[in-house]
Amino acid sequence: MSRVGARGKRAGARTKARIPRRALALLAGGVVALALWIYLVWSAIHFGSSARGGDDSDWWLAGAMTVGAIAALFVCMMLLVQAGRVAGVAATPPPKAPRTHGGKRAAR
Repeated sequence: MSRVGARGKRAGARTKARIPRRALALLAGGVVALALWIYLVWSAIHFGSSARGGDDSDWWLAGAMTVGAIAALFVCMMLLVQAGRVAGVAATPPPKAPRTHGGKRAAR
């Protein structure tokens, strides 16, 4: 007489998928960089409109805010990509094949 289910399942107990702490830290950094980007873009617009109103020194500030906004957006994108890779959402690039020295002739 066979008792079905008496010995249990072959599969182990399922665990919840957890996001690694490093991915959460990278995600938080990306959100902070995004907030900084928004502030810098808003400031660049403000200083640009002020400079067009006649205040010539604000052109330098508008330019600096623009460069800062570009850098902040770049950092935001890099942090979000790294967070995706650590969390397993985005795939890591495949490793490069070893390079043979000497060209086609040495490869034969």
